[in-house]
Amino acid sequence: MHTSNYQTFLKQLQKRVPDYLATAKANVDAMQAAYSYGVSVVDQKSSIKIQAVSHGRLKLTWQADKSGRIQLPIVTYRQSRLIINGKKLTRFKRSLVGSPTVIQQPGQNTAYLS
Repeated sequence: MHTSNYQTFLKQLQKRVPDYLATAKANVDAMQAAYSYGVSVVDQKSSIKIQAVSHGRLKLTWQADKSGRIQLPIVTYRQSRLIINGKKLTRFKRSLVGSPTVIQQPGQNTAYLS
């Protein structure tokens, strides 16, 4: 493959089947989990910027035109801590593979995952 856009190249190389992925339900077929991971994380076509920051956290930033639900293209676990726009979330809906659905606000949004 030849491209001058390395970001596109890296996205196309992104692994569709994770080495390890805990699921929210017992007895989930590996292919079902891989499909859910693809839909929830890999195939997300959004303008969410993700970067690693201090203390092993991920910082996600995005702009929203209106408030509403958004699924973040990350995987959370029971011990994960999620802060959205300065507010610590203790309960939030998760996909089969732990991708959180949260409420965004109009304008700039920031989330931290640790």
